[in-house]
Amino acid sequence: MSGFSSLGTPSDTPFSPGFGVRPRSLVGRKDLLDSIGGGLATGPHSERYTSLLIGRRGSGKTVVLQEIEGRAPTPLPLPEIDD
Repeated sequence: MSGFSSLGTPSDTPFSPGFGVRPRSLVGRKDLLDSIGGGLATGPHSERYTSLLIGRRGSGKTVVLQEIEGRAPTPLPLPEIDD
């Protein structure tokens, strides 16, 4: 096998791991991004404020974080910590 499939070369498909390199488009991530964004909008005292991304290497975790960072207000407000 040459590493090619009916979908084309690995770099031609949206399903090839990019190891943090942003793909041309985000496919099937709208619900996830909306959920995380909505949770961040609730503020640091809400249980929805925290998210945990788990997935195999190359599954898009870093790309999702980069997209969330790009959507965040600048600068991102940091929660206050009570001593």
